[in-house]
Amino acid sequence: MSGGLVTEILYQTVGLDRGSLEWETEPVEASRRSKEVAMKVLLVSHYSASYGANRSLVDLAARLVARGVQVLVILPGKGRIEANLREAGIPYKLIYHRMWVRSCQKRSVLLPRIFANLVNFVAEGRLFLIARKWGANLVHINSSCTPVGYRSSRWLGIPLVWHIREYLEEDYSLTFMDHNRAIREMLKADRVIAVSKDLARKYQELLGARMGVIYNGVEFDKRMRKPILSSPRIELVMVGVLSRLKMQHEAIRAVATARGQMGLDLRLRIVGDGEPDYAKSLKDLVREFDLEDCVEFIGFVRDPKNLLADSDVALICSSREAFGRVTVEGMSSGLLVIASRSGGTGEIVKDKVTGLLYEVGDAMELAKCLEWVSQNRVAARAISRNGCEHSVKAFGMDRVADEVIGVYQGCIDSDTRGSERPKSNSSHLAKVSHSPSM
Repeated sequence: MSGGLVTEILYQTVGLDRGSLEWETEPVEASRRSKEVAMKVLLVSHYSASYGANRSLVDLAARLVARGVQVLVILPGKGRIEANLREAGIPYKLIYHRMWVRSCQKRSVLLPRIFANLVNFVAEGRLFLIARKWGANLVHINSSCTPVGYRSSRWLGIPLVWHIREYLEEDYSLTFMDHNRAIREMLKADRVIAVSKDLARKYQELLGARMGVIYNGVEFDKRMRKPILSSPRIELVMVGVLSRLKMQHEAIRAVATARGQMGLDLRLRIVGDGEPDYAKSLKDLVREFDLEDCVEFIGFVRDPKNLLADSDVALICSSREAFGRVTVEGMSSGLLVIASRSGGTGEIVKDKVTGLLYEVGDAMELAKCLEWVSQNRVAARAISRNGCEHSVKAFGMDRVADEVIGVYQGCIDSDTRGSERPKSNSSHLAKVSHSPSM
């Protein structure tokens, strides 16, 4: 492994069902790290779009490769994330497969479930052949939305790491097609990683397992930028897929209130694409409030860094975020983050220290946050600086890569020693992250 000593993560049982969590990181120098076993990891994605989970996958894969890990990404089809992978020099293959989740609004799922099972069984056969020929010694599934990789890892007798990045019901209005099967298969993974403690608690209740936590990391924009709030107009930006659960409508209502009732000079840029009906309703709402001159729909942008650099405030209005990659990107770009108080966001943002928090669904409180920013620009700049420093320190990709490599090494070392794999990872909790200190 290049780049000197890397962090090796210790695993042990820690209860998640207590009122408060005290997870401590106990890194040890990896002078004992095995040199004999090369890491060859299959990273399986559940979709081909270029949004949060896949952008995190690309960033992680690039750092793993830089540390000497061989990575092959598996995508279910063509999509925008291919450009990110090619730009990063990450090899990938297309194997058509289906997700094993459905919309919470759909009741009859028997035929879609049968079809998905057949498609995924064929996909597993192709993946098995590719993995065997390539010499993979670990499978890493990047989401709870797909089971593909589970069977291949069992057939090959190699370890499985399962990365959970979403609540499903709460953030995407999705649920498992076959709840019992999902429980059985996810419990047989050698390691299960959640991207926040709040998410880990949810899955502990769902699966009856204890989870390890590795917070997402991001690649930081190191360019110098102008100070925020340096002009009368406040530039707002909201980045993410257009979805009712991301609540772009709440941001529009807050802008209407802040402009109409509080007299603020604002511009909101909404970046992303998504549900067509919801996108139409957002544009109708803009017309209803007569905001065409101050709300702009940008559409999908592969790299939003330039838009962030031209903004003052990043809005995150989601009903519940498992982690909040765009939250960290906004903070690390020097913006003041105003976010809903929900899910994993509270593990990233400390109110009035590294950002501002408001209650989910309360557009008036969000408008009052904007008013406070307008009237307290010096304090708002200080909070944004705190947020930037905190995000760079706590959510860098180097930390994530080292912690994930520690997970991989633990699995591979166990496998090469011939020890029996755990039947449930409930007794093998990854102590892989601490609460980011504020």
